[in-house]
Amino acid sequence: MLSGLDKQLLVKLGGLDTSVPNVATISLAVCCKALKLARVPAAMLAAFEDIRVRPNSLTVLAFPDHVLAPYAQPSPNPVAHQLPRCHKDPASLLAAGKWMSAPELVHIIDTAWKHAELDLQQEGVTVQTSRQLHDAALASVTFSHLPPIRLSCIRGLVAPSFQGPCLHPDCKLPGCEGNRLYIITTSPLLMRIKLPHHKNACKWGQASIEFDLPAELAELLYTYLGESRRALLDHHLLIGQSCPYVFMDMHGRGFAGAVLTLYWQKWLVLQGGVSMNPSMCRQVFVDERASNTAAAGPSSQGAAMVMGHSEQQWRNWYDLQFHPRLAQNAVNSMQLWRTAMLQIRSDALAAAAELSLSTAPHCRHVVVSDSESDCEEYQSCKSDSIEDSGSELDLQADDDIELDLQADDDIELDLQ
Repeated sequence: MLSGLDKQLLVKLGGLDTSVPNVATISLAVCCKALKLARVPAAMLAAFEDIRVRPNSLTVLAFPDHVLAPYAQPSPNPVAHQLPRCHKDPASLLAAGKWMSAPELVHIIDTAWKHAELDLQQEGVTVQTSRQLHDAALASVTFSHLPPIRLSCIRGLVAPSFQGPCLHPDCKLPGCEGNRLYIITTSPLLMRIKLPHHKNACKWGQASIEFDLPAELAELLYTYLGESRRALLDHHLLIGQSCPYVFMDMHGRGFAGAVLTLYWQKWLVLQGGVSMNPSMCRQVFVDERASNTAAAGPSSQGAAMVMGHSEQQWRNWYDLQFHPRLAQNAVNSMQLWRTAMLQIRSDALAAAAELSLSTAPHCRHVVVSDSESDCEEYQSCKSDSIEDSGSELDLQADDDIELDLQADDDIELDLQ
């Protein structure tokens, strides 16, 4: 009888009849597909070969669970798909102990580098000091000295000493040397990273990510690639064996994806940090660059290109505070805008008042001012004008009196 695990594998291969409760039928097309999808054991391979010699027949196959188990996928958990996606914002990650700020990370990496160089000078090249220098170089490439490039590019970074074709499994580029670290010159020291294989290579028209390393990082890598790397290879590998990659695990082999993650987390905890996934370094970097308190540094467009992204992808995948931050910035800027609107209106009213004074000088105007000095000056001018008008009236009254006296004299002469 076929178990659920048996049928699950057979259905995965396609073209199967599972309506019969105890058996499953497999055709020639399914056999060919199965051979491509799985590394089948000898018993299964023999059964497929039997079908090949009789292409028009149907053969009944049944395998025990322990044979099919390595090739079957567990059925999806319907409850897991109903769970909400975890919102990986910095506040939630910090509360869960999975987040470190950019200044904290840079400080830890810089301190580890200084300690590794000091131990190398004091103790010489040993397996322990070589591993310390290796870890400092790995951390400096992952964060601090460069915009965080993808972990797949770091794992597959080939050493300058490697002589051979591209190691990328899907490479079809003619003359490609793979994701490689180059030593351009040694005096002065100039090193370059070229990444033809990255996530957006097809989207960018096979354009590679290429840049020269900062002087400090080039010096660190050059020191590690010398005697320290050879000491690690001699310790981990047999005579004649080598590792083509710049960075290696504790067995002298290139890092696998999960191995690099665990290696980084363990190293970070030993340095006094938290168990943070190395891929989170990209979000830490973008969170700092996009914040209102971002320090002076690279442009967003250039840093995004080194990371194999665009600014739009930054906001979609890493900058989870994009919308609330822009909304808050807009609200904070409204007071500045409101003050500007009031100033524009005040200037317009003042200009209109000045224009009316220049075109009609004899018109009576009312001057309104908030300044006390302006009010006092206005009152003094007003009192002076009243006094002047009063003196003019007094002079006019004296002239009338003189005219009356002259008239009286004329009357007296007529009487005489």
